Amino acid sequence: MAGEYPPTANAAAPVNVSSAPEPNKDIVASIHVTIEEIKSVREGLKKKKWHYTDRHGKQVDVGERMRKILRSVEDCAKIIDVAIQHHPEITALVWAGARFILMVGHILG
Repeated sequence: MAGEYPPTANAAAPVNVSSAPEPNKDIVASIHVTIEEIKSVREGLKKKKWHYTDRHGKQVDVGERMRKILRSVEDCAKIIDVAIQHHPEITALVWAGARFILMVGHILG
């Protein structure tokens, strides 16, 4: 209730900042070491990715390239779903495999 006296236990007590404990230097150092290790692992993973050099000398990430292609095909997938209904005997089998690859790419991407 507003204006209640004495204040309820939910009221925030003022905090004296000058009495706050200083962070332990060992903890801060271990956090910095952990961050550096994470950066190192990230760089190692970047090196393990499949890359190739295109004709302009630029490094191209194969995984990112495939994701772009899969997104483009996925945008057209509904149109293709309708188009194959004309003769679904053979095309449906092929398109089912392609749709499966799109779903896996979407899940992993």
